Amino acid sequence: MRQAIANFSTSAAAVCAWELRSFFLRPASYLLLLAATLTAAWGFSWLVTLLSRGATIILRHADDPIAQFLGPNVFLIGGCTLLVPLLTMNSIADERRRATWEQLLTAPVSPLAVVLGKFAAVWSLLMIALAPWVYHVVVLRFWNGRMTDWHGIPWFDGPGLAFDFGMVWGGCLGLMIVGATFAALGLFCSGLCRVPASAAVLSLAAMGLIVLIALAPRVLAYWSFAPDQIALVEAVSCWGHLERFSRGTIEPRIVAGHLSVCAALLWGTAVTCRRVDEG
Repeated sequence: MRQAIANFSTSAAAVCAWELRSFFLRPASYLLLLAATLTAAWGFSWLVTLLSRGATIILRHADDPIAQFLGPNVFLIGGCTLLVPLLTMNSIADERRRATWEQLLTAPVSPLAVVLGKFAAVWSLLMIALAPWVYHVVVLRFWNGRMTDWHGIPWFDGPGLAFDFGMVWGGCLGLMIVGATFAALGLFCSGLCRVPASAAVLSLAAMGLIVLIALAPRVLAYWSFAPDQIALVEAVSCWGHLERFSRGTIEPRIVAGHLSVCAALLWGTAVTCRRVDEG
């Protein structure tokens, strides 16, 4: 039993390392990471503008700025919605297009180990792409968003921004957990397709559906739906879960739910890949 687990882990790690190496050997990958960094910088400039002007309509009085930055906002939602399809479209669909998927499965490696290794690689790349968001929060620890003129040189005005690091750790944990669900979903979509473009479109549609679910509670509240019905939609909203994490609220049931969904999607990917290959 231990030997089987060791062989499984070794195979998954080898697939993960191969995926990461292949990603960083493609020049287009660096453009993707650059675009993700610029998106985070755009979101950071938005946050700094809010901090320098004080509370506005965009920044509600009940919201902490750090919670808004690491929580659901238009830059983070838009970035993840586009990143996941672009990172996962080549995982399985492109392997089929290049006729290397069959060679991979004929090797002494279980399909589940291959899927798990690819998932680990995609999740790691997604976290790398989202790392600038955390870096910008660290910058605010030493800068409050305001500038002053010091002998003709722009300089920091006052001490750094004081905030609760519990929200930072909660937001980081939320990005990791919810990001794992996104990576597993994108990999599942890639496993259903034979062409990378089709995988990207399917994954983009799935990510768009997640965004619609996040917007649904406000729409239902506007239409005067019952609170129980609204709570049911909020319970399955990934972006709603990230909002709770970004406020420093870590609920074990949400963590367990995302881990269960990830496991189900990875198992489903391994099963559906066989059927797609046979069909």
